Amino acid sequence: MLRSLVGSEMCIRDRSLTIGYWNSSGGGLITEIHLVLEGPPRTELQRHVALQITYDDLPHPSVFVPVGDFFMDQAGSRSDPYESKYFAKRPRDSWHCLAPIPYRHSIRIQLVSQASEEVVGYTYVYHDSKKFAENTGYFHAIYRGNVGLRFPWEPAPILPAQGIKGPGHLVGTALAFTGELGTKFGGNFDHVCEGNYELFYDNITRLHGNDTTVDYRKAGYQTSDHVIAVLGSEDWYGYSYGWPGNEKNVGAASGLYGTRHSGTTYWDPPVTNGTRTLSTYRFFGAPLRFEVGAWGQVNWGYDTGHNVPSDLCPVGQGCRIAYSVMSYWYLATPRDVSGELDELPWKSPFEYI
Repeated sequence: MLRSLVGSEMCIRDRSLTIGYWNSSGGGLITEIHLVLEGPPRTELQRHVALQITYDDLPHPSVFVPVGDFFMDQAGSRSDPYESKYFAKRPRDSWHCLAPIPYRHSIRIQLVSQASEEVVGYTYVYHDSKKFAENTGYFHAIYRGNVGLRFPWEPAPILPAQGIKGPGHLVGTALAFTGELGTKFGGNFDHVCEGNYELFYDNITRLHGNDTTVDYRKAGYQTSDHVIAVLGSEDWYGYSYGWPGNEKNVGAASGLYGTRHSGTTYWDPPVTNGTRTLSTYRFFGAPLRFEVGAWGQVNWGYDTGHNVPSDLCPVGQGCRIAYSVMSYWYLATPRDVSGELDELPWKSPFEYI
């Protein structure tokens, strides 16, 4: 089994740069991507540079996401260092992706920039000649965000409206949240933590039950096949009763809980007339599998009028928040995301207010 490494200093001058390309009739495996970027401000680098992956010389990419969010450094790169199962950040903004990225024939990894300044840095991409097995899936990272979400009246998307096609499985997600009126999300990120994570698998598009009740015996969670519904966002991310933190800016390495499977990378305290920001992640011990297709959202409807006071935000208009989710999947066939490329540059959580 042959192993190889492509690494060099880099400069993105013509808006795009290939940082790794392999072509093999038997396939191969990317085992690590190590990336350091400099130039524009960190908040701009986070979402005005995209990571793009194209499989098997197809005419379309299958991954096209903000580079900072891809590596889970979502809070304008203000996160402290962290170490998870698939992603890590080391001091001086050194990013690592450790997720296995297999391919059947070829793989091209690129950076695409719409930053206002020249982007420089260096990268290492580690490759293994391990053959592509028939039951292997293609790695996908999917970004969905809304920087003007009307909380709590509007659900937050996890996947594109049309969903994704299977078979495949989910291995984890990462959340970035900023509230324009941070004092409405006090304590351990009260109220926003009440959003229920809902994944609908294999042509199921709704829960069986009353969409407005807070009584779990009537909501249908216990009887809905092919539905994964977690009551409370913090529970999805491995916490209980909100996201606890110290009343200062800290990250996982400085006191907040963080392991290979779940953790918080940024947490700031409520400030009168100021914003409030959270970033957190979760990787599952066993993948969440589906066969036909998947679609998902974060829904506060069940708790509005209960744990989320109905008068917390203006009815219909809501409180403006920025809410984005990165999700990481393995799918049997490469997605075509060419229709999503016009979404770059995405806005940083700090640019919408």
